[in-house]
Amino acid sequence: MNGRPSSPARGSTEIDIRQIHKGVLDVAQRGGAVCRENEMVWSGADLQRVTDAAGALLEELGLDAYLFAIEPREDDWELKLECAFKDGWQTVTLPVDVELLLASRTDNAARARLLQSWSCRFTACLKSADRESNAEGAVDTA
Repeated sequence: MNGRPSSPARGSTEIDIRQIHKGVLDVAQRGGAVCRENEMVWSGADLQRVTDAAGALLEELGLDAYLFAIEPREDDWELKLECAFKDGWQTVTLPVDVELLLASRTDNAARARLLQSWSCRFTACLKSADRESNAEGAVDTA
């Protein structure tokens, strides 16, 4: 040995690193979205747009207290909503057409369709109006 480190052998590890590096560059050039055999991996900005659209619809429904998450699944997207109801909290999970959801931001028909569908699914959730009417009833009986 002459005291210099030997150069790494050109093996499968070096090829794998190059392939990974190329994949990262490809992702960056496509704006963060990755396609793998008809499967779309969404970017952070895409996830934020979908979350904002769902949040706007839930606000419009006037629910009293709720938490929600919306996530991509194999076939479609899924909305998981935890909301206050008469005797505590409940969880409702439903599939969501993400294209319709994103369209709801600018398309009144899409928004109306989702609002109607979601309001039927969330009927047991307390609405802000329920709390206000209960508070008024308590004041009237005092």
